[in-house]
Amino acid sequence: MPYAFETRKLRLPESLDRRRKISPEQRERMFLLRSTGHSYKSIARDLGIAKSTVMYILSPHYRERVRAYQRAHWRIYSEMYKSQRNAVATEHRHYKHKLMQEGLLGATNKDEPK
Repeated sequence: MPYAFETRKLRLPESLDRRRKISPEQRERMFLLRSTGHSYKSIARDLGIAKSTVMYILSPHYRERVRAYQRAHWRIYSEMYKSQRNAVATEHRHYKHKLMQEGLLGATNKDEPK
């Protein structure tokens, strides 16, 4: 397994990135549905995402409230979830290592798979 510094700067291409993304079309649909009077819950159900995600995108007040809470409580969560964060980082390094071994990710090829 590579060290963290060996994979930290390697960017995964979109096709290999496992994080779920909200597409621009989905964002546009959220705003359209909200402007026609749909609730956050019905928008979330329609798009198959969490209600809190919809609220975070559509409501500046909610987004600021979440950010303020995160700023105020970051120390509690940083200690509480340190081992969990470490486990996730390790698993992600293993994933990148597997991609490097398969030739899909390398130091010279950061944007697209081979």
